[in-house]
Amino acid sequence: MLSGSSNGGCSIPSDKEMMNYLVNYVKGKSFPIKHTVMDVDDRYGIKVLSPTQILESTEPPRKKKNTRYLITVQDLRKFEGNPSKGALAAWKCAPKLKRIFDANNRHMGYVKISGYFVRDNPSLRLRRTEWHMREYILSSKYLHPNKVERKKVLITLIVDTSKEEKGNNDNNQNDGWKSMMEITQSPQAGQQNDDVLSSQQQQIMQSLQALQLQHSSY
Repeated sequence: MLSGSSNGGCSIPSDKEMMNYLVNYVKGKSFPIKHTVMDVDDRYGIKVLSPTQILESTEPPRKKKNTRYLITVQDLRKFEGNPSKGALAAWKCAPKLKRIFDANNRHMGYVKISGYFVRDNPSLRLRRTEWHMREYILSSKYLHPNKVERKKVLITLIVDTSKEEKGNNDNNQNDGWKSMMEITQSPQAGQQNDDVLSSQQQQIMQSLQALQLQHSSY
């Protein structure tokens, strides 16, 4: 594992900003936030590790003890969403990927949204925790091959949403995370608060709700 330096990291970037960081990194530029480069399994990537294992083996950005930025090199043709269903704890992906577009409406890539679920007892259903993962995957068609210096790169953001404070920038995806986590735990509250959430926040909320519904029967 190698740690990178950072010029910032106080606020969590938006999905489009993260995708731009990924584009620049693939083109050979540095990643601007303190991060850890990790060797991972091609099939499941970082999802073979629990949040505690990730925290203990990586370094946080400035003033963000419960946030991690990870860079991995994976064969994305083998990349799958989740480890074994029968696990007592596991990262679980939302059923749909979020598409990201640049200022010219060109498709840049995808964001895979996951939550960390635990089973307190083998006989109980999985329970979603406050840990949230966003994996940024660059489209193979976005950059000309001559501009690609780093291949098969994936950037992952992991955050404990219960520790996140609301940011000042409306474009930051940490805005409203605390309220969204409360809404996903209360479907009735979701209808009442849809009008105060941005479009991006609603997408995250819907993905987390889908996660909860998808795995509630396990």
